[in-house]
Amino acid sequence: MCYAPFSIDSENLQRCGTIGQSGSEMGGNTTDSASYSGGEDDEMERQFDADYDYVNMERISNMTKDEVAREYMHLEKINGKLADRVSLLQLENDKLKQLLKDHNISYEDVLPKIRRHSGTSVSEAGDAVRKSQDETMVDNKQEVVC
Repeated sequence: MCYAPFSIDSENLQRCGTIGQSGSEMGGNTTDSASYSGGEDDEMERQFDADYDYVNMERISNMTKDEVAREYMHLEKINGKLADRVSLLQLENDKLKQLLKDHNISYEDVLPKIRRHSGTSVSEAGDAVRKSQDETMVDNKQEVVC
């Protein structure tokens, strides 16, 4: 049995093509890749998660105890680094929120503008924040002048 776009049966691993809404095959030149509904996206994500878990369990079950222990220790090391990175980012976020507060800029006013740029790089997002701050300062000055 083959589920879209990736499926695994107990005999072997296989990648299956799907027919998109436009009738084009997976991997073809189509513009429908972003036109899935929320339900279709959720189902595809659930299927991917199930397939990923299956492949990962198969990989782990074929490892020796030493290999599993080494992989676990490696993942623990990575997890520690990620936890440290999250802590640093939280501190930076708190500092940035304080800067906004110091300049009488509401975090809630800036947040939607940043989220519109969620696919952009960090520097581009920073530019968006600075632009938002400039707009807010201009608006505040106009209110004072009027």
